[in-house]
Amino acid sequence: MRPKESSTTRREFVRNAAIGAAGIGAMGALAAVGQEPKAAKPAPTQGPRGVLPHVPDGTKYGHLIKRMNLPDKPNYNHPKMPGNNDAMAWPRGNELEEVNINLSWGHYSQVGLWQPWEPGGHYHPVGDECLIFVGLDASRPEYLGAECEFDAGKEYERYIFRVPTVCCWPKNVVHLPQWTLKNEKAFAFIVCSLEGGHETVELPKRSVLETTEGNKYRHLYKNMVFRRDIKAKTGPGNADALAWLMGKDLENFNANFAFGYYSATGDWGAKTHKHPSDQVMAFVGLDDKRPNYLGAEIEISLGEEQEKHIINVPSFVICKAGFSHGPIVTKKVDIPFGFYSVRQDKGDASETNPA
Repeated sequence: MRPKESSTTRREFVRNAAIGAAGIGAMGALAAVGQEPKAAKPAPTQGPRGVLPHVPDGTKYGHLIKRMNLPDKPNYNHPKMPGNNDAMAWPRGNELEEVNINLSWGHYSQVGLWQPWEPGGHYHPVGDECLIFVGLDASRPEYLGAECEFDAGKEYERYIFRVPTVCCWPKNVVHLPQWTLKNEKAFAFIVCSLEGGHETVELPKRSVLETTEGNKYRHLYKNMVFRRDIKAKTGPGNADALAWLMGKDLENFNANFAFGYYSATGDWGAKTHKHPSDQVMAFVGLDDKRPNYLGAEIEISLGEEQEKHIINVPSFVICKAGFSHGPIVTKKVDIPFGFYSVRQDKGDASETNPA
């Protein structure tokens, strides 16, 4: 069982890693003069990795619901990536009906460096990326429960945050390493990369202590502001609190992203509709001790036929451009759950229903 609160400093972690065997390779390497960045080998994409295989059920659209491949219990013992996930599902676009997105969901509760093997950071040459940090306490949407650090640019400019945040990385902008410096409560992290394959170029190794201070990249970190009027404007089953960032809020990326906390039964107020761009919706659990538990039962109608499907485990739903979907009705709630949506257009500030 993990401690209720833990913390470390960057220097303490580097010192401990240098003493132990786990972090030596990454921590001991200094910047390699004259060494060219190298393209990291793409992770294998054959076979399911982020979602479970679809089991034919006789429906027309059941394959558009992708159950996340999450463990029943978290793994708190990951010394080779100490600050990284206790549980995570991360499908690439080829597992999400070939949409040009790769998307994750994970729970995090440990302190330390997330990627010791990549001290020089990396960039993405193909697509923009949003990295999203949200809390798991539905009663306190503005509470992250942790203190995190990112290093940005070839200057490795440090930035520390303690509130739900979207980190926007335009393609070709260097980012990482990233750290969890303090942790009071487990939180969630989402990779939202606007390309299907997550192509990555890794930079030469360096000392993670070689950082700079400044504000060159400060504008790439977006505090999430949660609204509490969505339910009244839409329907009783919709979000208690919702943060929705449009393209103009996300460095003009061709995307809009919404994340909300839900605790009530009822219709979400979204009648059958379609979008001119691809959309991926995610229904996620907030219990970090039960990663594979949603805690609710939601009915979603898909297609012009309004074929009804029940979601009762953490799942993605794929709605390609022009595909009809809705309404969505929460039938049962045992504990509050989360929902997020990524749509590949800039969105409109007048919108009130992310579904």
